[in-house]
Amino acid sequence: MLLTDRKGIFATVAVGVLSLTVCASLALAGQCSGSKKLGMSWTERSATIRISLSGSGCATVPACVSGVADGGLTTPPFTLSIVDALGQTFETTLDVEDPLCDKLCMSVQRGTCRGGTDTYWGAGGTRLRYSFGAGGEVILMGTKFKVPSLTSPAITAPVTVTLTDANGYTLVMKPATCLSRQRLGSWSAKCY
Repeated sequence: MLLTDRKGIFATVAVGVLSLTVCASLALAGQCSGSKKLGMSWTERSATIRISLSGSGCATVPACVSGVADGGLTTPPFTLSIVDALGQTFETTLDVEDPLCDKLCMSVQRGTCRGGTDTYWGAGGTRLRYSFGAGGEVILMGTKFKVPSLTSPAITAPVTVTLTDANGYTLVMKPATCLSRQRLGSWSAKCY
């Protein structure tokens, strides 16, 4: 018998044979061991930091490990946090249910653990996509995340990028090198 709840906590119980398996997906963090890319840009005119990210070889979703995968493997809202070597933090959330979100905000889940994708569109064109590889690894891609900022930021490597869904599924990328460029009224950085 399989018991599961909305948060991915589940237990298996075999009747007649003593067998109990308990697993919780909450706060499961996994490093992305493949490529790690972070792009940030800011203009004085927009007063907003725009963020894009990608990572490969990321930890698999707990539902795929447990065998309890039916439908969407990730759950909004998603919190993106970026912390640099000096402790400077940038944070934003993608929520497809945000009341300020227009009719283009949505989620699409196709397939499951092996070869499936979960894609989300948020306010202002923010996009987040999880691709689930045949070997269980996850490829992550996010674009147009935004953080308000009245001043030009600076970023010091190494950088820790953390993305967490509503169930606590967390992916962590740690780009070690950042190249930044600043001009009058604009700034950009690429980290890898």
